[in-house]
Amino acid sequence: MPGIGDVVREGVDGLLFPPGDDQCLADAAESFIAGKVDWLAMSERARNRHAKEFSANRMASEFAAVYRELI
Repeated sequence: MPGIGDVVREGVDGLLFPPGDDQCLADAAESFIAGKVDWLAMSERARNRHAKEFSANRMASEFAAVYRELI
């Protein structure tokens, strides 16, 4: 899944399912509800990865580096 699949790693910091696949969505929700997935650990990994790789400061810093290189 381009976009979301670049940010969310299946089973690591989220669960992915094909758009429009209601059964896969229901199965993913059931995994959380039934305790088959450690949602607390998964959400912590997602928060940590976002802060490290996708924060506004990091993105701005990378854009600034590109502009400095072009100038």
